[in-house]
Amino acid sequence: MKNIFSCIRAFFLFVLFLIPVEMQAQNWWNTNSLKLDSLQAGTLFHATGQYGFTHMTGNVDLTAHQGAPQLFLRNGRLMAVAYGQISYQKIQTGDNPATRTETFTLNTKLIYDLLRDFQTETGMLWERNEQL
Repeated sequence: MKNIFSCIRAFFLFVLFLIPVEMQAQNWWNTNSLKLDSLQAGTLFHATGQYGFTHMTGNVDLTAHQGAPQLFLRNGRLMAVAYGQISYQKIQTGDNPATRTETFTLNTKLIYDLLRDFQTETGMLWERNEQL
């Protein structure tokens, strides 16, 4: 599972550093392209993410990592979207053996703006949940 996390992290860093980022005044990644007053020519890129870390000790020892990256690529009416969620949790209570839980979700979509108020989309959802 560590190899998957490493590959995903490397992919996101690769994408973030290779694509030039321009300042965007509009919230184009959440809006139908036909509703925007003006849309820059070429491919637009936007990325957001969240990360959380928790470490607790006492009667219950807990270490947890949560991450949620989001990538948006748009060229005209076509937009590619990737949402991810990664979670790792290790819990140990007293002298009992530690319980580890790893979850991974990747949701990729292609969205095409047909009309101002109508879009079509297709995508793929990949989920993995392991408890060790």
